[in-house]
Amino acid sequence: MKERAIIKLIEASITPAERVFLGDDAAYLFKENLLVSTDSLIEDVHFRANQDPRQIGHLAAAVNLSDLAAMGASSAYLTLAVSLPVQYASENWVGDFLAGFLACRERHGGQLIGGDLTGGSVIAINVCVMGKPFFAGRIAKRSFARPGYRIFVSGSPGAAAAGFWSREAGLGALYPALSEAFLWPQPRFALAESIMRGSEFAPVCLIDLSDSLLVSLQCICAQSGVGVSVDLARLPRSAEFLACAVRAQLDPLQWLLAGDGDYELLLAQAPELEAPEGMTEIGLVLDRGEGLSICDGARRLNPSDYGGYEHFGG
Repeated sequence: MKERAIIKLIEASITPAERVFLGDDAAYLFKENLLVSTDSLIEDVHFRANQDPRQIGHLAAAVNLSDLAAMGASSAYLTLAVSLPVQYASENWVGDFLAGFLACRERHGGQLIGGDLTGGSVIAINVCVMGKPFFAGRIAKRSFARPGYRIFVSGSPGAAAAGFWSREAGLGALYPALSEAFLWPQPRFALAESIMRGSEFAPVCLIDLSDSLLVSLQCICAQSGVGVSVDLARLPRSAEFLACAVRAQLDPLQWLLAGDGDYELLLAQAPELEAPEGMTEIGLVLDRGEGLSICDGARRLNPSDYGGYEHFGG
């Protein structure tokens, strides 16, 4: 079974009351005004063991904190559980890992309040984050998109995937900005807070691009019951990004549309609201029957020709 089929199996096994918490980047406990999320990172799935442990620590914090940003929330608390092979259970490795983790936490907020440590055959990390909405009682959800909403995306989707390829090919030094995007992703708290402040109480649909732009668009369609039309030609493509795609002999749209690991924000908001600073408008939310329509200028794309990250995808 693939990842989303397993998730559906889990959803079907719990009560309708419990399902209210599913389907977003974090669960929102309304009475407590608290958001909770957890993610695991596994050696050779999310990172390489020979990476600088400070990068691994930063990544562990950043990808979890990004889930709170995508819900329109700030970080309050974190827990950290780590399983380590014996060769990494050293003062140097653990110290550097913690330095990266805590530096990211210090930059973006939240107190480390507990965790767990075990031995294991590979490096495995689990982080739980808890946060509060920027504005009490108001959160962003994947199910809040409505026909007529304008769609925006932050940053340069595909940069992290290109950075990963360049490092795997031993060419990371040739593409420093792409390597930076892959190794040091940053949760977009300031942008998320600005979006929520400017929404004027209109429902806001947000999701991060952890699994790719394509998967995020598909999630919005499914959760909101809408169609979407986007034009990728509007997205920025740096000279470094395009040069890397040429070196990889790859259509850059593969990274741009289906590359994972960016942790940028995808937004759908009411048409009368101002465009958020630092985001690029790429399309429009449509009625459900219109489906998912993607083009690159005059070139129409078939979404099924592109991947998007999914565990157990084969």
